[in-house]
Order: sequence, then C-alpha cells, then structure tokens
Amino acid sequence: MSGLSLYGRGQMLAAYFTPDIFTAPDALFLALSLAVPTPGDTGTDLFEPDDPAYTRVAYGLGSAWWTLTGAGAVVNTQEAPFGVPTADWGTLTGWALCTDVSGGDLVYHGALDTPVQVVAGPDAFVVAGVGSLVVTQQ
Repeated sequence: MSGLSLYGRGQMLAAYFTPDIFTAPDALFLALSLAVPTPGDTGTDLFEPDDPAYTRVAYGLGSAWWTLTGAGAVVNTQEAPFGVPTADWGTLTGWALCTDVSGGDLVYHGALDTPVQVVAGPDAFVVAGVGSLVVTQQ
C-alpha cells in the first residue's frame, strides 16, 4: 500500500493546475524506514537505519524509471541499490520518496509487502528490486 503525502498532494495539484509555475524535480531520493511513513510526515520524520553505510538512493523520474500499470499506479523499472550494511539495520517495514538525500519533503510513502530484517555482513547487499515500488493515488 502506498500513497501521496500531504506535500505530494500539493505538488500533484500544482503540476496539473499551475504547470506554468510548477518545476518538477529531476530525481527523488528513496529512503527505507523502520516504520511505515504516514501522509503528514516529512523527510526528517522517517525512522531510517542508523549505519554510516546507509544513505538514501537517488531515483529518477520519467519513463526510464517508472511505468504505468494501467490500474491507477506506476511501478519502478530500475533497481535501487543501497549497498552492504556495516551495522544491523533492524526490520525495514516502509519506504519513502523524498526531495533530498537527508531531510527534505516526503512525496510518496508506502509499506513493504514483506518486512525485511537486515543484519550486517558481507552477503547482506540491500537493493529495492524492479517492481518493488508501487505508487498509487489514494
């Protein structure tokens, strides 16, 4: 389940109704979270992993990155690699698309279909796979 944040709703309205003054971002930043974000959250409200190896991943916009499902949603078409954790991340349950690599505004948010326990180790490469981010309008 995913949806627009309050900030994202304002941006979507601006894109449709005031496109002459709306500037779309070039990319968003994918964050992983230990709690499912809510519509009123900002990028600073997220409970992200506490590990120097963790950072949000820049994720592009446009048809090279997303495809329409035909069912009122878009799905990601590129992987988003987070790399190898050097500390345990805990159980990831949510994700968010934000406007900045840290803090910023939250645009879309969602719950992972299956929570993921991330334990540090050389084989613990973390990646959001193709089709794992489904963005819907609610």
